[in-house]
Amino acid sequence: MLVGGKDYKSVWFDDGKLMAINQEKLPSNFEVVSSDNYSMIAGFIRDGTVSGSSAVGVAAAFGIALASIEGEKTKNPKAIELARDRLLSSSPVYCLKNCVERVYLKACVSAEDALSEAKKIYEEVVLESKLISENGSGLIKNGHRIATHGNAGWLSSIDWGTVGGSISTAREKGREIFVFVGETRPFNRGSRLTAWELKNGGIDHAIIIDDAFAHFMQKGDVDMVMVGADRIFLSGNAVNTIGTLEKAIAAKEFGVPFYVAASMSAFDRLNEDGNKTTGEEAPSKAWNPEFDLTLAKYITGIVTPHGIIGPKKSEIMKLIKTF
Repeated sequence: MLVGGKDYKSVWFDDGKLMAINQEKLPSNFEVVSSDNYSMIAGFIRDGTVSGSSAVGVAAAFGIALASIEGEKTKNPKAIELARDRLLSSSPVYCLKNCVERVYLKACVSAEDALSEAKKIYEEVVLESKLISENGSGLIKNGHRIATHGNAGWLSSIDWGTVGGSISTAREKGREIFVFVGETRPFNRGSRLTAWELKNGGIDHAIIIDDAFAHFMQKGDVDMVMVGADRIFLSGNAVNTIGTLEKAIAAKEFGVPFYVAASMSAFDRLNEDGNKTTGEEAPSKAWNPEFDLTLAKYITGIVTPHGIIGPKKSEIMKLIKTF
């Protein structure tokens, strides 16, 4: 994404350090932070400096790799175990767990292998985001009014994004688009991040309060809802930012297509429906869960890097067996 005429990724690796756009400073200030220390990277994830499933996963992947490099230098074999535990506890995001475990296994071999695996994950995320953007853009017609919740733009996916990428790709193809951006409380990642991305990309949009989605759908002002996903189960049930479920229910009631856009790392290949999953909530004194579970019956389709599929076990199984 171009910012001030310069191309940026939301997270990247340069000269032995993790570099990241500080999402907590947006939209008022654009700041890049960096670190070569896994503990500080865990802090970036925990405090929201880095947010979004793929961005968090990539940051954690490089955190493990950097710990492995430091462990080899200091001859401390426990460094990668300590880093693994610290990074896993930094966020309940599903992609983070997958990325940490992938790099950890390589780190047990060598620091070189760990860094190579982290770079591989980074490249996979960028490629998948581009493919999802192309596939998702095909759903968007000229004049479409799209509602979205949470942040699933390039900030969350290193580059392109899933929902954001679909919208910007459709815009690049000459289609006029309007986007309803939900605030996405309690962290306001819609009103802060998604709105900033759309403004930066010159895409017409308006921020609406989270409770107004059903109102605009009832009036016939919304042609489609598209959201990202942290995790998708074999049944087609999808975990996403808290508040997604009620938007999906409203969309079903008013006949508005509801799409979920997600990378392959979001698919849980071991669990059926997610109803007994307990790891998706972060503790909070105000009891603010980060995620909710949207049932497959409310989802029109899932946009993946390899096409658009129905939220059905048969289609999901075919996808994950092939890729």
